[in-house]
Amino acid sequence: MRMAANRPLSCTMATSDILPEVFRAALSDPSFGDSRSRELTDQLILHCAQSPAALRRLVQLRPISERTARWYHALFEEVLPKWSSDTAERAFLDWVERRTRDSGILQLIEFRRMCHRLPTRELLLSPSQQEAWNQLHRMADLFFSDAWHRYRIAPNYNALIVGQSGSGKSFLVSTFAAARRLPLMRMAYSQWIVQGARRQPDTVTQLASFIEAHEKACVFVDEMDKAGPGENQSEWGAGVAGDVYAMLDRTLFDSQTCETESKRRAMRDRLRRSVFVVTAGTWQAELRHSGRRVGFARGEPVDPRVTIAAARRIPEELLRRVSGQTIVLAPPSAQELREICRAEGLEAGAHEVGIELNYNEAVASGDAMRWLGNARLQIDLKRHKQSRPHWQAPSPIRFEATTEPLNHDV
Repeated sequence: MRMAANRPLSCTMATSDILPEVFRAALSDPSFGDSRSRELTDQLILHCAQSPAALRRLVQLRPISERTARWYHALFEEVLPKWSSDTAERAFLDWVERRTRDSGILQLIEFRRMCHRLPTRELLLSPSQQEAWNQLHRMADLFFSDAWHRYRIAPNYNALIVGQSGSGKSFLVSTFAAARRLPLMRMAYSQWIVQGARRQPDTVTQLASFIEAHEKACVFVDEMDKAGPGENQSEWGAGVAGDVYAMLDRTLFDSQTCETESKRRAMRDRLRRSVFVVTAGTWQAELRHSGRRVGFARGEPVDPRVTIAAARRIPEELLRRVSGQTIVLAPPSAQELREICRAEGLEAGAHEVGIELNYNEAVASGDAMRWLGNARLQIDLKRHKQSRPHWQAPSPIRFEATTEPLNHDV
């Protein structure tokens, strides 16, 4: 490979900052086109991408176009999460955004911005979500402080969130875990695989691997309303309930078979001291009082916690294993939805492409948070259509009819 003439380099310049120039020189060399050089090319590109300055230079040397957009999308998706400076990534995203109209890269930019959003300062929450957010963080502060270990009677730090579909339960827990930099494992009660089932691996084994891999973590068990009362449970239901309640009791690994006794004790201690558990359920079909939805009815204000307790639909086995104060999420109002849409740029985007956002209709649907996601999709689809008037989908594969008999043998 021919090398450029030696030039003095500034001692403050990172080695990777000059790699785009090396990459361009390499591409101009006739001997650089064989397959043996592809690995070296990939290494040069990845080294370039480690430096914000070098990655900018690479984009300048090879601009983002319809031909290179997919290549850049894959490159950004791989390297940006590895950058150590959030500030440098934000500046780079702003710089790239001014140089492309590719929808895939623009969506990636928006996703990366969401990853770096500071929830305590920038995340817009409804009043009900804000109250739940504060309660989760207070409990987590106390749980991870280790102060409770010296108490003779240990407090119960398992959280229970109750809210109808679309109130933002999963959204709240995921952003809570991200804000505290806790690895999150989400499990649905209805999809729990009991130990000894034919389908492997079972959920307890997956949970053990997850906990063993992280010093601190958050576990989220959704759809707890599927648990039902303790009596009249099927064999499967009893098995799932046994696993879930043992996890909430922090005794799930007490009887597990491990390689050594010390490892079993370590797993039990990790679950007890380092895993913050959040459970959630809707109970919206069952929690009805006088024909009205509990806590979300019109008319005189009702404390949802009081009404939920009076309904006695949440299993006692669960209530005994969570903190005394149930976290109730009320669905956002029309005005709160509008504020969220303004903050997220949805209202401006809808006006730009000629879509009308009906907030009252969203509230009436009973699924406001998913309505927000669908609104974003409709805006992006309209933008895609307007920005690419001549765009065509790939030609479909045509299956020719055959006269050969179908083989039904198993």
